[in-house]
Amino acid sequence: MSMFHKVMLALELTDHTDQLVHAFYSACPNLETEVFLLHVIESESDVNADSGYY
Repeated sequence: MSMFHKVMLALELTDHTDQLVHAFYSACPNLETEVFLLHVIESESDVNADSGYY
């Protein structure tokens, strides 16, 4: 049993984002935990429109 029912994960959009998300999900013991991904950007020019996260 997990002690969290909801988790928010805030990440910068970098080349390592996919690896971090994968590691997070691998460590999450309860598949019923709701996960909210918050992608943090400083300016619109930092966004890669071709990214799967955009």
